[in-house]
This record gives sequence, structure tokens and C-alpha cells, in this order.
Amino acid sequence: MTRFPTLKVCSFITVFILSFQQSFSFEKVTNNDVRALSMGDLQALSREFSNPAALSFIAGPKASVNVYNRYQMSELNSSCLSLIYPNRFLDAGIQTGYFGYDDYNCLFLHAGLAKQINDRFSIGSKISLVHLNSFLDENPQTGFSAGFGSVFYVSTVLKIGFSADNIASTFNEKNYSIHTGADYQCLENLNLASEISYNAQKQFSLSLGAEYQIIDELCFRAGIKSNPETPSLGASYSFNKIDIGVAFMTHPILGNSSMIEISYKF
Repeated sequence: MTRFPTLKVCSFITVFILSFQQSFSFEKVTNNDVRALSMGDLQALSREFSNPAALSFIAGPKASVNVYNRYQMSELNSSCLSLIYPNRFLDAGIQTGYFGYDDYNCLFLHAGLAKQINDRFSIGSKISLVHLNSFLDENPQTGFSAGFGSVFYVSTVLKIGFSADNIASTFNEKNYSIHTGADYQCLENLNLASEISYNAQKQFSLSLGAEYQIIDELCFRAGIKSNPETPSLGASYSFNKIDIGVAFMTHPILGNSSMIEISYKF
């Protein structure tokens, strides 16, 4: 027998879905980056698909898998698999995954391309395909969205990022969001990040984050995001060619979320 959520859980999910469809882009559910989440849910300063231009500054090919346990509810979990292949001609990445449960779920696919203009500056674009099944609609929906980004290294210790999500979408053309931020290496083993975001609902939010490298193999991260105020923290450990990262975030109403990611560098 297929498991169906209790009335309380079902009501929560319905409210979440309705607010999600009205106020958020699909990137908020499908973009998973353990480092960015633990540093205040960064977008423009993400090293993954939130800002496709970042693909140009990844050292080499990388495959990763992660699981995002949203608000400790299995019905809102998402899992994804990513493959990134930077090269001197055109940097590319692909990410696919699954979000939801039996009565509300989506399959998603991101394809990102980036071009490094010079040693300091790169631009990138991405296309997302989402296939949505919902108990709120009789027929499944399939749609596209597009976004772009840029990364500029002002110096060896200062990086500026910009990204825009859902600038074109077949789901909701008024669901765009833009993000800009700066990452500053103030000490040899300490990075500070700040980012401001704006969306189609005319809402601003601010993210602040820090990353401290304890030793070459281990680092700790922490951050906070406003509107609503959501503190976060995380850590990563590297050995040989494998990286293991975890992130935790607390929402003032919805509760705690966690993410774990395992990456392999070729």
C-alpha cells in the first residue's frame, strides 16, 4: 500500500507547494550546494550550478552526489547527481535529481556552460528542465527556465559574483531572482562572504558567511540569511580525491534542514 502523509503533514506540504509555486523559482528546490547552504544559502558565490560561471574556476573534473533533507520531512527531500568537466575551450556541467514524494514530485535537469574570458573573469549560462507531477493538477507539467552568471576575481583575495535565475521560464515568467556578492580572503585560512538578493516579489535578502580552514583536509563554515532569518553551519573533510561535506540550516518556523554531499575529483 502506498504511504500517504497524515493530515497535518499533508496540510504543511500543500502550504509549502502553494507558496513555492507563487514565490520561488524552481532553482530554490533543485540547486543543491553544500558549501553555499552552510554559508548563508549563497547563490552568486556558489561553486556549483547556482552560478554557472563558477564552472570555469573548478580545478578539474568532478562528480558528486548529495541528499537534502528539507525541514526533516521525507516528503520534501531532494537528491541529485552532478558531473562537472572544465576544459580550456568550454566548461560544462550537468546535474539531475528528484524532489518530493508520491503525490508531489519533480524530476529536474540542469545543463550549464561557462567560458573563461581571461584569468580573472568568466561568464556562464544554464538551462533547466523540470517535469512536475502534482496532486493539485490533473496532468504533469514540463517546463524550462534559463539563467546566467559571471565571476570576476578583482585580486587573488577578492572575488565578485553575479547570477540571475528564471530570467525566462515557461512556468512563471515573473519568478526571476538576482544575486550579487563578494568573497574576501582576509586571512590565509579564512574567507568571508556577503551577498544581497532580490526577487520578483520585490523582496531583498542578505546572506553573510564564513569559511575557516582548520587544516588542509578540514574546514568549518557558518552563515546567516535574512528574510527570514535562517542561520546555518557546516563542515567538509577531504582525503585523497574524495570530499565529504555536511550543512545544517534552521528556519524560524519550518525547522531544521540538513544536507550531505560526497564528491570525487578525477
